[in-house]
Amino acid sequence: LQEEMDVKYPYQITTLYNDKTGDKDHQFIIKVAGGHEGLFSINETSGDVFVHRRIDREKDPFFHIIFDVFDKSDNSRIDKQLSFDVDIKDINDNAPKFNNIEIKDGVEENIKPGYLPISMEIKDDDQEGTINSTVVASVAKQTPAEPKIEITNVNGKLYRLTFGGCFDYDKAKKYSVVILASDLGKPALSSSTTVTFNVNDTNSHRPKFTKRQYQAEAMEMTLYKEILRVAVDDKDTPGTPGWKAEYYFISGNEDKTYNITTDPKTNEGIIGIAKVTFSPHLPSACGLLWGTLCRGRPVFTTVLFSKGPVGRAPLENYLVLLYSCLYRFYSDE
Repeated sequence: LQEEMDVKYPYQITTLYNDKTGDKDHQFIIKVAGGHEGLFSINETSGDVFVHRRIDREKDPFFHIIFDVFDKSDNSRIDKQLSFDVDIKDINDNAPKFNNIEIKDGVEENIKPGYLPISMEIKDDDQEGTINSTVVASVAKQTPAEPKIEITNVNGKLYRLTFGGCFDYDKAKKYSVVILASDLGKPALSSSTTVTFNVNDTNSHRPKFTKRQYQAEAMEMTLYKEILRVAVDDKDTPGTPGWKAEYYFISGNEDKTYNITTDPKTNEGIIGIAKVTFSPHLPSACGLLWGTLCRGRPVFTTVLFSKGPVGRAPLENYLVLLYSCLYRFYSDE
């Protein structure tokens, strides 16, 4: 019996016989196991069996029917109780469904090519193991177009998004991917879903000093929390680890007279005098170290070089010059 048959109901599906009835005035009776009252009936004399409405195979893949025949004269059973099964034949009436779409906290800009942290289940409720429930999934559209994103079957009904290439936070901060899932039934049925995710900014820009000259003053034999601020410009997202600057002295501060810290709000380097000295002098050089680029390793170093007169005057001016060192970038390619 085929599911969802578009016929006039009641619809005859078979005829039952019993060779022991002979010339007896008999009565056929059927009962469906598990309930389903009114779904099947039998002509008590001819044995014609009817179904009275459409059947959804995904809810009821088969029915177990118990068959009896009685002598009307004394209501005795003419033969032993028999039974038969009615299997429901599948048609392609279900499109694939997307379930349990899992998107973690965005995609890191410097993620290596391969799997994205995005997974889902795709299931077709038609009969398992047939072309009606066999799913083919693909990426129908993505915005932006690069890097190319695809979908692959990991195991059973589990799928994951994959990609090749490299994300660039400065070019695209958000992606929209339309996924199409089709079965192989005739005609094929399909459905789609749209997955959106954000790209998380990583350390993809080196910091640059905003000025090439600084001037500071310091009083001899005096401690200062701050005598000078130096600023850098970093195109990474403010507040992220890739944006936060780390300043350090390269040379000229071997006696640790000076310290340098980072203002967490402005990202400026704050230079102070941490130790009293009879002959204060600024270090000959200080610098800041910055992290990694997409798929890269450390990196870029920018150097702050200072040079000025040294003496015992109570107040002295110091000329601070900036320049950038050469750098090398290492790629996985």
